[in-house]
Amino acid sequence: EDMKPALKKRHVVCCHSTVSVDAVKKAAALAAEMGAGFLDAPFTGSKLAAEKGDLVYYIGGPERELDKVTPVLEASSKKILPFGPNVGDATVLKIATNLVSGAIVGALAEALAITKEHEVEPARLLEAFEGNANCSPLVTMKLPAMMASSYEPHFSLKNMLKDARYAQELARAKNLETPVLDASTNAMEKSAVMGNGDR
Repeated sequence: EDMKPALKKRHVVCCHSTVSVDAVKKAAALAAEMGAGFLDAPFTGSKLAAEKGDLVYYIGGPERELDKVTPVLEASSKKILPFGPNVGDATVLKIATNLVSGAIVGALAEALAITKEHEVEPARLLEAFEGNANCSPLVTMKLPAMMASSYEPHFSLKNMLKDARYAQELARAKNLETPVLDASTNAMEKSAVMGNGDR
């Protein structure tokens, strides 16, 4: 709404925030009222990835609008993934990937706690993951930080909780049961109530 007076046909609004699908579609409609282009353009990657130009953009919207902004997106990304013309599809995919990240980080913290409590050297857990099919860049990034008790936020709990709630909304809209998502959301809610939202 605030941008509407300045929007012209030559502009393309790129929505990089992870917000609800309804909000993205409403923003696209506002841009269209002014004749401006719009892209649903959430990205994956932390602030460190942004600094290194390693973001991955998920794009929903017309190809002609993507062509206009590709040079700008390339400045901070290693990959741009177009997911077709429908605004909202990229946001669905971003929310879906975030729900997996939230569940994995929670499970990783529990795995580390079990390892420590059974007096197994935490470095052995990392070593075990490295040869395991479920190892991922997320595991190899987060587990060493957890082992060092380093919790500098690259993505805050409150933001992951927000995205988990969006995922629950998407699931409920299609009558899907999501016990893993619900359990991880519940755990995040408890931690947020304890004052850890910005951590």
